Amino acid sequence: MDTEAESNPDRWVRFTYTPRLRSACAQLAAFIGAKTEECVLVPNASHGVSTVLSNIEWQKDDIIVIYNITYNSVLSSVQYISEKAPYPTLSEIHLTFPTTPARILAQYRDHLRGLPPRKAGQRVFAIIDAIFAMPAIVMPWKEMVQICKEENVMTLIDAAHSIGQEVNLNLNEADPDFWISNCHKWLYTKRPCAVLYVPLRNQHLIRSTFPTSASYLPPADWKPSNFVTQFEWIATMDFVPFLSVEIAFEFRQWLGGEEKINAYCRRIAGQGQERLAQILGTSDVKLDPSGKMTLNMVDVKLPLPSEIGPKAAIIAQMKKKLLMDRNIYGQVYFLDTIGYMVRCSAQIWNEVNVFVFGVDLRVLTCISGWRFREAWKGVVGALHLPLVYGNQHPLNGPEPPQQTWLEKYGSQIDQPFSGPLAFSHIPYTRCLEDESQLFDIAILGLPFDTGVSYRPGARFGPYAIRSGSRRQREARGYTMSWGNNPYNLGAKIVDCGDVPVNPFDNALAVDQMEVAYSTLLSRATASGMEHPRIVRPGYAGGVTDQSKVTHGTFFYLAQEEGLMTNTSIHAGIRCKLGVMALELNAALMLIAFVCQGPEDLENDEAVGFQLISTDDIDDLGISEIIRRIRERVGSSPVYLSLDIDVIVVKILTDSKDPGIAPATGTPEAGGWTTRELKRIIRGLAGLNFVGADLVEVAPAYDVAEVTAVAAADLVHDFLSLFLSDKPPINSHTRHAPAQDEL
Repeated sequence: MDTEAESNPDRWVRFTYTPRLRSACAQLAAFIGAKTEECVLVPNASHGVSTVLSNIEWQKDDIIVIYNITYNSVLSSVQYISEKAPYPTLSEIHLTFPTTPARILAQYRDHLRGLPPRKAGQRVFAIIDAIFAMPAIVMPWKEMVQICKEENVMTLIDAAHSIGQEVNLNLNEADPDFWISNCHKWLYTKRPCAVLYVPLRNQHLIRSTFPTSASYLPPADWKPSNFVTQFEWIATMDFVPFLSVEIAFEFRQWLGGEEKINAYCRRIAGQGQERLAQILGTSDVKLDPSGKMTLNMVDVKLPLPSEIGPKAAIIAQMKKKLLMDRNIYGQVYFLDTIGYMVRCSAQIWNEVNVFVFGVDLRVLTCISGWRFREAWKGVVGALHLPLVYGNQHPLNGPEPPQQTWLEKYGSQIDQPFSGPLAFSHIPYTRCLEDESQLFDIAILGLPFDTGVSYRPGARFGPYAIRSGSRRQREARGYTMSWGNNPYNLGAKIVDCGDVPVNPFDNALAVDQMEVAYSTLLSRATASGMEHPRIVRPGYAGGVTDQSKVTHGTFFYLAQEEGLMTNTSIHAGIRCKLGVMALELNAALMLIAFVCQGPEDLENDEAVGFQLISTDDIDDLGISEIIRRIRERVGSSPVYLSLDIDVIVVKILTDSKDPGIAPATGTPEAGGWTTRELKRIIRGLAGLNFVGADLVEVAPAYDVAEVTAVAAADLVHDFLSLFLSDKPPINSHTRHAPAQDEL
């Protein structure tokens, strides 16, 4: 509704707001038992009270009757009226507790009859709380209205907490002179919203809104319809809360209706009051022994000596402590003859052990009974009473020192979604700078993608793969298919972070990567392994001599430099082939990754690559592919390079289908599934692996992290592959007859 209003405010106000406002007023009128033309909406109950009091033409001898526990903002309005000409007089009734409805009515009648004899034209005006805020006592206000009629006294009912708590209001039958109730407290409208009821006989007394509306008419031009009209547009303000009335009623019907809502809240309030009183040791204090004056708000005595008296500083400190330390807004107050109290409210979202504290629906915070006890022990224990008794609590002694996190919770394991972003939550260290840092296996990111031939973005691959590994950890690292947990096999595995690769100068970037590699590989291992092993998550190819070479040529260049033996195999070939333009540099015609022409296949064979296509998995099967790879590499040192769309054992293998792993720079349909790929990797256990990388993860093209999670899981397989001397075990699963999934 806010969006609708703000999209075109002028049109919304002129053609949408007024009809909806009248509909909201009609619903409220029916709910409280009044005529539609007797109900208008105002921001809150205090606003409505001030509107009425400011419109009454007071005389010098007029009397305003109030209670000693009248709500403070209403009391302020009354005091303001009495302090300006013609200075009406205030007459206060002192209410004491515990009490009963009969005692309240008798005291009220006696007080009105005990007022000085009235002069001609003298007005007596009574302000009656339907439900007091502190304490939360329901007054027999309908009977009090009838007493006022007998005594010729006008009535204003401050029913701030009534609508939504009280049922069967029937205002036309009760017939107060004015009645006001908030809708945002218990009816669940948006704040601020309140309904002001003025019967037709008194509408001429409300000559102006507060502030004055543009629809104001002088007495000579006033007509009955002007009462409603002037409240429809007072000034520019947020009108949406008024229109939320209809939604609030729909919500209440969805909950089951008024009877079910209030039955639930009252049961929770009663049980909660009893529980809190038991916790605080004040169960013997009952403001309403009959139980007839309690609805959904209850009061509980605090274990503070009543002889302290009402100290504003104590109340302020207690409220501040609760709000700042516990995020609880508590109505703490002092009641004569009883002592310090706290008011609690039961709402539909509470359970028996959960209570809501505070007067304002929008700032309430749920808190369990046990947390309540803990909170009040802290509050009552030592913070507030030093104002009166010094540093020693008269009952419990000094407040115990607050525990630190380590004292209370100890060392905690990060959740999968918390903690610094290191691969699988392993230790993170800046290995390149800290030369004293030893390890056996290092996770090293190379955020580089300026050599990519199609879609960039792999520079963010290391971050994505680490993020995809968040569910992995030492405590959850055992894999049934491997039969081991790589983090518990005696090797020190660390995350060395990323090489800060220069994104502007390709030659410099390659040099940075080479220096980083040589630095780490020359370092001694932590456990005495022959040499450290490095896993690179996320990369999009190396570049030397700037644009001469792309991400598809780094294996060609490695062969040209004599860095590779004739034991390489390129598995998973499937991409489309084409012919490069003749004017291009000859070196570019040898791009193996992008398959620019049939010459690529010839070049692979010429430089010593054995080829396996993706379709071979259907014709040969996984076992035969594993056999060919193992036969090809033999006992040579093996480097595994896995493209997220291509896997390489000593040379690359087109593997992951972009339908399974879409986050890649050069997607090619028809690759291997994750399950097929993982089975092939497990079949390579026992080879002499010296390193591995996983490249071309470009998270900008990912969906729900499917590529990142798959990549992280494959890196986990790398670790098991490095540390496993034996083939993986499969004894944890039962085998059904083998059948090709295709």
